[in-house]
Amino acid sequence: MPLRVLIDGIAYGNSTQRGIQRYFQETFSRLGRTEQVDLWLRQGVHGELPQHCRALEPRTGYYPRRRDLWGCVQAARLWRRCRRDFGKYDIFHSMFYTRPLVPGPAEVVTVYDMIPERLPGLCYWTGCVEDVEEKRKAIASAAVCLAISEATAAEVRAFYPEAAGKVRVIYPGADHLVRRGGTGVKVGESAGRLCADEYVLFVGDRQGYKNFDRVLEALLDPHWPPGVLLVLVGRAWALQEALLVKRLGLSTRVRHLGVVTDEQLRRAYREARCFVFPSLGEGFGFPLLEAQSMGCAVACSDIPVFRETAGDSAEYFDPHAAASLAGAVARLMDDGVRAEQRRRHAANVARFSWDRCASQTLEAYREVAARM
Repeated sequence: MPLRVLIDGIAYGNSTQRGIQRYFQETFSRLGRTEQVDLWLRQGVHGELPQHCRALEPRTGYYPRRRDLWGCVQAARLWRRCRRDFGKYDIFHSMFYTRPLVPGPAEVVTVYDMIPERLPGLCYWTGCVEDVEEKRKAIASAAVCLAISEATAAEVRAFYPEAAGKVRVIYPGADHLVRRGGTGVKVGESAGRLCADEYVLFVGDRQGYKNFDRVLEALLDPHWPPGVLLVLVGRAWALQEALLVKRLGLSTRVRHLGVVTDEQLRRAYREARCFVFPSLGEGFGFPLLEAQSMGCAVACSDIPVFRETAGDSAEYFDPHAAASLAGAVARLMDDGVRAEQRRRHAANVARFSWDRCASQTLEAYREVAARM
């Protein structure tokens, strides 16, 4: 009999949690083929929803004013319906540390990283303290905690030792950008390069622990290869970023492609001389493996999670030293060094499969359901 799983799709309510959206889109498009997976959407949707899953319209969020008798009646009806509906499910799995509105299904939580706990001063989002408290409650009440790397699992055990026995490591996949038989050029797009000059690629958020300022410092270092630009993929410049680039005299050496399609992202990786990932902390590191799956050489911070996910298939640097970063980029300008790294990419990326992620997630669900 299929398991009945309710996903709280809270991360689909914004356009910033792209990595989490990718994780759920890939995993539950697969689980939805065999299990009953319902996606509870609280508000407007940003991002691609999983296939083979049923989307549920919002049923909560209406709070009547005082003395609004009819409003109170409607709210009570919604609450009873919500209580009844939650009781239908075997598993409640939140995208971002929420809890079921009423007791009933067993709770499963995915822990993506421990950055707010470990690097609180470098968290760039508002509500960081509140997020930590919500995470603590979600971990405490979960039957199983799914960590997306061994590094993250170790930090969960360190910060929440009472949860150590229920932590399971399930790696996300890295094969979502691979398109067998594809040319790398989308119909209707020019076959020309996204950027005519040689470039190093940076993908994703740039604030706080992402350590983007170190890349700008590295551009000014004498070790940075001459004539090689920095190309960015991600949200628009913040005012302070634009002013910093201008003040450093880097306006002609940095180009911003903005938010791109998956096909454009493939091309950006394929055409780059290398991809640079300077984070001070991550839970897994999707862009690193995306780059490798597209045959792009990788220079990344020498931190435990990147050693775990990249092994000997990346060039490492000290994320606190611009000269170290610039030197790693310079080494990857050598065709032989890049070719040797690419030879190791296939074996490394093969360790991370969305099919395997979905299968192991289902095993965790069944483990939980068997206890009920």
